[in-house]
Amino acid sequence: MAKKTGQTSKLRAKLTKLFGLLGSENVGEREAARRKIDEILKVNRKRWNDLTELLQTGKDADEWRDPDDAAPSVASDPGATDPNAFDLLYFTLEDYLYFKHQPQELVAFTLWAMHTFVFDRFMITPRLALLSPVRGCGKSTAIDILERVTCRANKCDHSTTAGLYHVIDTERPTLLLDEVDNLELTTNGPMKAILNSGHKRGGSKLIAKKKFSTFAPAAFGAIGVLPLPLMHRSIVISMERAPRSSQLKRFDLMNADRMERLDTVYRFLFQWSLQCKLNLDPELPKQLHNRRADNWRVLIAVADACGKGDIAREAAIAMSREHQDEDAGVELLKDVRKVFDARNVDRLANTDIVLDLHGLEDSIWTEWRGIRGDQQPRKISTGELSRQLRPFGIAPKTIWPSGPRTGVKSARGYYRQQFEAAWEAYCSDESDTPTQLSKIKRLRKV
Repeated sequence: MAKKTGQTSKLRAKLTKLFGLLGSENVGEREAARRKIDEILKVNRKRWNDLTELLQTGKDADEWRDPDDAAPSVASDPGATDPNAFDLLYFTLEDYLYFKHQPQELVAFTLWAMHTFVFDRFMITPRLALLSPVRGCGKSTAIDILERVTCRANKCDHSTTAGLYHVIDTERPTLLLDEVDNLELTTNGPMKAILNSGHKRGGSKLIAKKKFSTFAPAAFGAIGVLPLPLMHRSIVISMERAPRSSQLKRFDLMNADRMERLDTVYRFLFQWSLQCKLNLDPELPKQLHNRRADNWRVLIAVADACGKGDIAREAAIAMSREHQDEDAGVELLKDVRKVFDARNVDRLANTDIVLDLHGLEDSIWTEWRGIRGDQQPRKISTGELSRQLRPFGIAPKTIWPSGPRTGVKSARGYYRQQFEAAWEAYCSDESDTPTQLSKIKRLRKV
């Protein structure tokens, strides 16, 4: 006990000195002190309020540890002494979580959790959207686990938007929200602003003449789908109920052994974050574009630092095929091209295009929810087709079918040449078929 008390006294003295340096006139000295304090807070899962309380009263001092002390020996398998940080977290999560597309989504989940320790080195912090068709698919369990293994986790079951602005600005937490489908994001502008603007460094909100930064990691669970702008800023993971044959362990916050295991993983990840060297602009698969590329760039950089770049890139390609592109209009342009190519004609009536869009395999146009993704699902109509194409400078014209016109009337529709410029500008080459989810190799313990 004497040794532990001595270590605590030493840490308190160190913190007191660092705290005093925050008032230094030397900018570099101030910033270095702040970074060091931040490291101590991270490894102890503490906040600045906890720091001032410790310095004033010494309360709960025995719970604190110095990250400069030797990192604990962590083993994912008997005999292992220096496991890969990714492997350690991945195989721990595998015991508790079941995703629709294993193992790709577990790879993404693992990398996202790891990025929370280093997100401030990037321009983007992708959101993590845990979506399920119904309740009871494990979203809350996933959020609870993230609370144990992410950096400065702040799980909010309920909070005012003003409170969230303050917490994010002062603490840069990993924001964890469950059941966000109940927040009515289509009409809740302030909450939507937090989740959208915090995706990119520099995101902020001006309230009562004070500018609050919103840049911080955020994960949320929801039933169904979310507004498209938020979906585009997210790594989207599909959750469903695990089959009875699965051998998942029950995640129990009262199980001291399992919580200690997660705490050990957390400490190992923190040590990894201090030592890892990140390439902030890694090579990305050519199938990724725009926000998909922005979101995955961060996770692939983390994966490369762990020697897991290949499986991260395979997961990125496979998962990106499961969700819409950055803009529904781009998806529509791609699918209209498929329709023209299938019919091999230079003109088509509105009604024919819409009919063929409905018949495409895995068509999103049979359950169209509007441009914002917040309407009741329905089949896309000719009028909606026209409104979607208008921003690209493509408007319906009066067309006559090619060939003999005997007894055939004109119709409203489009010529193929009207789309050529938009296809060239917005649609990537579809000749390279991305890896399918079912073809990615499963990770195995070694």
